[in-house]
Amino acid sequence: MNINSNFKKDILALLSLKFILVGLIYYVMHVVLGEDLFNYYDLADYMHCIPSPEYTNTNLLYRKFICLLGLNYMGSMSSITAITIAIFFNSIILIGFYSLFSSFLNRKGQLIFIFFLAFHPYLAIYFPRLYTDVFASIGILLISFYVINERKIDFLFIIIGLLLINMRGALIPAFFVFGIFNLFLYYQENKSLCLKSILLLFCIFLNFFLYKDFAESFLSFSFFSEDGLLQSVPKESPYFSSQYPYLNPILLLGFRESVSNIGFSQLFVAGNLIGYGYLFISLSLVTFHLIGIIGLIKFSIMNNKFMLLSTMAIIIVPLIATVSHLRYLLPLMPLLVFGFAWIISQNLYSNRMERN
Repeated sequence: MNINSNFKKDILALLSLKFILVGLIYYVMHVVLGEDLFNYYDLADYMHCIPSPEYTNTNLLYRKFICLLGLNYMGSMSSITAITIAIFFNSIILIGFYSLFSSFLNRKGQLIFIFFLAFHPYLAIYFPRLYTDVFASIGILLISFYVINERKIDFLFIIIGLLLINMRGALIPAFFVFGIFNLFLYYQENKSLCLKSILLLFCIFLNFFLYKDFAESFLSFSFFSEDGLLQSVPKESPYFSSQYPYLNPILLLGFRESVSNIGFSQLFVAGNLIGYGYLFISLSLVTFHLIGIIGLIKFSIMNNKFMLLSTMAIIIVPLIATVSHLRYLLPLMPLLVFGFAWIISQNLYSNRMERN
């Protein structure tokens, strides 16, 4: 672990570069390409402040949060209030991940980490969006904080974790696996059960039943028959990825939601030149994120931070569900950026040592 003496300068550079890229991307995509980057279709499920069977029963605290801020109307995500809050939260998230992991990198690794946290295109697109994904990222940051600082599960973790789960239900697998890891390791060390881990798991179990109907609808398609052969998906399915489930890992690692819903032809709506540009970026993201996953796994093993891998559980459901795309990977992206920076900096160091 290397103490980062340049921390303040690094944070200033990170945020400055991030704001520049966000402004550039939004100008190009909104003004030049005519995309509405704040069109949050899922908001229809949260606009009605009084829960009703007619609307999706998920992320109940996010619904309350939106209603409290008076943002429960279509188009509210482009308001100054929503954008300001999103930028504040996402800035804290970036600072949090950099402060936790930069000390494990040499100086070249830290600069790579800063560069890709600032210039990762998908992190830039979501930087001013107050979607539920913001709270998923905070949840992954919370787990990372406890792992890196080797803190045991406490009541503060349980309370914050439950609040975040009810902001973004997709966090349930990550917190559940983290609780299981804690329970197992605590028993190994103390030959007794950790009551706080059990309490966390019990609360998560109750939350799962709260969102059980939504989970069942999300996993409503069966892709494989009993003999393991691919079954056909109903033609009325709106999801491209539900027809080709073996593409889920690729779609998750590099492709936007519109591609998962409609197909690769969606890349070329604005023309072949722009389409090939999107395809190149998507394939580059697939490669980048895959290297990041490998780096994160190697780092966790070599530094005895196995519980950090519990965060990966957040992508289990999208990988086996009807639809898979980059948005579900978003909470893990800062960790994957670190994994990429770590593995690249390790290789650069090894090559330099070999030359010497």
